[in-house]
Amino acid sequence: MVIDPVTGDVVVEIALAASRPVWQIVAEVQVAVQATRQDSGTGREVLVRVQSLS
Repeated sequence: MVIDPVTGDVVVEIALAASRPVWQIVAEVQVAVQATRQDSGTGREVLVRVQSLS
């Protein structure tokens, strides 16, 4: 995970197996990161980069 110190935007890179739909896992990661940052007043963008393990 990388947090831009100027904008507060977050980039998360994850590798996924085919255990669940990718969109579902990405949505859960975005919600979790946004929940931890809601009081910070900084960047709201959460970019999730996905690499498949298959």
